[in-house]
Amino acid sequence: MANRARVKVKQKGVTRAQAVEEFGRKKAKLRRQHIKRRVLMGGGLALIAYGLVGSWWLVHTGKLQEAMEQSSTSFWQHTATVGFRVEQVTLVGRKHADAKEIKAALDIKQGAPILAMKLDDIKTRLLAIPEVKSVIISRTLPNQLTVAITERRPAAWWQVGGVQKLIDAEGAVLSRDKYKGKLVLPVVVGADAPQHVAELLALLETAPSLKPDVVAAVRIGQRRWNVQLVHDVVVMLPEEKPADAWKRFATLVEKEALLGKAIRSVDMRVEDRVFIMPLEQEKNPITLTTARDT
Repeated sequence: MANRARVKVKQKGVTRAQAVEEFGRKKAKLRRQHIKRRVLMGGGLALIAYGLVGSWWLVHTGKLQEAMEQSSTSFWQHTATVGFRVEQVTLVGRKHADAKEIKAALDIKQGAPILAMKLDDIKTRLLAIPEVKSVIISRTLPNQLTVAITERRPAAWWQVGGVQKLIDAEGAVLSRDKYKGKLVLPVVVGADAPQHVAELLALLETAPSLKPDVVAAVRIGQRRWNVQLVHDVVVMLPEEKPADAWKRFATLVEKEALLGKAIRSVDMRVEDRVFIMPLEQEKNPITLTTARDT
C-alpha cells in the first residue's frame, strides 16, 4: 500500500503579515509569563530569606523566647481568671524541718495559676532541705495543692574531727538543733561510717537484747566494725557475715554472762573460735573453740 501524502492545510483568509503579528503576540506573552515567574520566584526566595533572617534575629536577641513566654504567661493568667488558681496549700508530715525553709522552697503565691505550677521544681527545692527525705505533691482542681513530706529520722551520731553530727539511716547529716530533747543513739566513727550505718543498724537488730548496751561502733579499715559496749568492752566483728558473729556473741553473753566479767575485748573474726581478752593485760587470752555451736 502506498504511503499517504502529508496534507498541509492552509488557513484561508490569513495573510503573512497577520501570521507574523500573531507570532509576535504569542512570543511577547511567553516573555511576560517568563518574567512573571522569575519575579515570583525571586520574591519567594526573598520572603524565605527574610523569614530566616527574621527568625535568626528573634532567636539571637531573645525576642522569640520573650514573645513565647509572654504568650504562655497570658494563657496561664487566663486560666487563673476562670478559677484555676491556688487558693489553698496543705502541708502534711512536717515535724522537724524548718517552717521558713519549707515556705521558701514552696515559693507559691496565692492566686497563682495552679495549672502552671512546676511541681518537679518545687519537689527538687524541698528535697534540698536536709530533714526532708521524700515529697509527694498533688493538685486538686480547681484551687488546692497538697504537699506531703516524709522526714528523715535520726539514727546515729557520726563522730568526725572531734565533732558529733546527727545522721539518719542513709547517712544524711541532719541539723541537731531541729530535734529537741536528748537523743540516745549509737555513735559511729570512721570516714565511711555514714554510708554503712544502715548495715550496722540491721546488724544490731539481730540481737535486740544487746542494743541497750551498745555505745559506739568504729569502722576499721573501711571493711568491718568494732562495736563498743558498756564497761568499755569491744567486740571485733569480721568483714564477712558480721550479723552471724553478732548473734553468736549474743548467745555467749546470755550463756556465759560475758558482760559481767572482767574482760576488755571479744574477737569474733574467726568463725569457729572466740578470743576473749581479760581486763588485766598480764593474763592470757581465753579461747573458746565451741563458739560456733553455742
